[in-house]
Formats: sequence, C-alpha cells, structure tokens
Amino acid sequence: MLDYRFLFIFYWWMKQEGYRGREEHFVRFMNMVGMAKMPDIAQQIFDEMENVGLKPTATTFTCLIHVYAENHAYEKSQDLLEKMSTLGLKPNVVTYSGLIHFYGRDGCYDEMARMFNIMRTIGCSPNAYTYRSLIRAYAHAGLIARMEKAFEEMISEGWPPDSSCINLMVQAKAVTVSLTELGNLYELFKKYRILIREPTIRAMAIAFIRASGFYQLGQFVRQVGLRRPNVGNLLWNLLLLSYASNFSMKNLQREFQNMKEAGFEPDLTTFNIRAMAFSRMQMFWDLHVTVLHMQSMSVMPDLITYGAVVDAYVAGNLQPKLSNALKEMQMFQSFPEVRTDEMVFEAFGLGDFHKYCTKFLSSEEGNASPTSYRTLTMAYLDMK
Repeated sequence: MLDYRFLFIFYWWMKQEGYRGREEHFVRFMNMVGMAKMPDIAQQIFDEMENVGLKPTATTFTCLIHVYAENHAYEKSQDLLEKMSTLGLKPNVVTYSGLIHFYGRDGCYDEMARMFNIMRTIGCSPNAYTYRSLIRAYAHAGLIARMEKAFEEMISEGWPPDSSCINLMVQAKAVTVSLTELGNLYELFKKYRILIREPTIRAMAIAFIRASGFYQLGQFVRQVGLRRPNVGNLLWNLLLLSYASNFSMKNLQREFQNMKEAGFEPDLTTFNIRAMAFSRMQMFWDLHVTVLHMQSMSVMPDLITYGAVVDAYVAGNLQPKLSNALKEMQMFQSFPEVRTDEMVFEAFGLGDFHKYCTKFLSSEEGNASPTSYRTLTMAYLDMK
C-alpha cells in the first residue's frame, strides 16, 4: 500500500523549491488523496493551483468531482458541476461517466439515470464505459428492463459488450426468466465469444435446479465444456447432480467414470452427490463403497456424508446395523462441519439428520459446549 504521507512531503518539497508543476501533477495528487479517502486534501490541492499560476480546466474539475463522488459527497460534486458552467467549462463524457459509475455503486439509480439523460440532452455522447457502468449497476439491482434497454442502446451505438457486462446480465436474468429462456441465455456468450465465469455458471445452475430443470442443467454444462480446468470440478459435479437429482443411477455411475477418465479427481462434493442419491435410494452397498473410496483418496467426510449414512439406515429400519456403518467412517469423536457445495442442498434439500443437527447446534444446549457426531447420533436416535 502507498504511504500517502509521502505524497504530502513531496508536495511540500515542490512548493519549497518554487516548482511550478503542470496540471497533470495536481490531478495525480488529487486522485491519490481521493483514493486515500481525503477529499478535503484534494480540495486544498485544487485551490492551490491558482496560487501557482494554473487555471483549473475541465480535466481538473472532473478529477475533483470524482474524488467527492468516490467519497459519497455528491452535493459537493453537483456544486462543482454548476461552478464549471459559470466558468464556461463543459463537463465531458469522462465527467458524467464517472458520476454514473459512483451513483450506480451506491445504488442511486434514479440519479444515475438523470446524469445519463443530461448527457444525451447536451449532446455528450455516452461511450462504452458509460453503458457498461449502467448495465453493471442495473444488473446488481435486478432492474432487468432498465438493464436490457441500456444493453440494446449500447449495441445499437456500436459499442461492444465486455465479459463483465454479459456475465452480470446473465446472472441477473437467471433469477427471473422461465426455464426455456434460461436455456437460451448461454447463446449470449457464444454470440459475443465471451467466456462464462464461475459465478454465472453457479447462478444459472441454481436457477435450473430451482425450476427442476435437471435435464436442461446437464445440457447446459455440456455446452459450457466439461474439460475446462479453470472451474475445477464444478461442471462435472453439476452434471452428476443433474442425474443424481433424477435418480438416474446408471447415468450417474457412467459419468462418474467419465469424470475420472477425463483427468478430474472426485472431491468431497462429488462423493456427497453420490452419497445423497444412494441414501435416498437405500443403496447400502454403493453407500458403503463410496465411504471406502473416500478413505482411499484421503477425502475427509463431512456432515453431509455422515447424514446420508444415518438417514439411509434409519429410513430402512436398520438401526442395529447403523453402528458398524458409522464406525467405518471413523468420525464419532469429530465435530460436525459442512464443506459440501451448497448446490447439493438446492437439489436434494437437507436430510433429516442434517435438519436435526442444524436445529440442535443453533439451540442453547448446542451452543453450550462442542458437540461430537457421537453425541448428535445418540440424541437423534433416542428421538426416533
């Protein structure tokens, strides 16, 4: 991090030497102290320009306007805009675009729109940064109609969308569109040759899951490309989840093998997707083999794995055999934790044992002292 005290020492030295700097030096200082959350110092630097024989220009005013806006002092920014007019200086696209960015950052969407309309009224044409700032802000706010209007206008003006715009747009739209429209959203990435990012993959996956579109989820991850290493096991896990949620066990087993053959090592979420499916289907042998496989790969189980075993045996009225199955996991003395991707819960919901643990651990009794799996299991089975 920069030591901003050095900037003031340097500025003092510049004055002592009688150095008559150029405008860009003052602008640089103002930007730096603005980033340091010191708008008052930026104002002093601005005022000092006249003392050294420099007349502030639109560039200098723009810098100070942005410094105040960055520090949420919008009234000061507006006062400076009016002062520019009285001096015959015209705000430019940089001036307005910066204000639009900061208004959007702070959720002031009406003010942001007002700035944009002023630009158009005075003939100051928005640039790519202006439109992207609008789109990002509206996407974060979930203002879909405004976001789409800004996007369409940007394209019609000949400004290309960037990766951030497309990803944020799709994340925002995934929450609201129908299952059919959701399946078409990926076309935007293909059209503009933009790489879909992990948060967008997750947003779309959760939307598919909540709409019970498990088949469409499988199609989506295949479109994205299962061999993308930059998202780890996410795409493979989603593909497995699309089959596990429909209890398509043969396809689940086949794609699990394909995952390994493609060079992707199963992680905790991979195993728990399978464990949850085996548990619900009461496939005890497969559940047993999953636990052994995890041990062979040094993948530590969590509450989801443990709960899958408990729920399967309780639902199958096999409590007498449950003790041996749990001993095999070697978790009795451990403390419960969840390390599984939350999308598994979106698809399967919480198991009965998981629900019980969540309720117990949030209670006064559960908060009193650390609770082991053994204690939780005994209390849960006593309740049954």
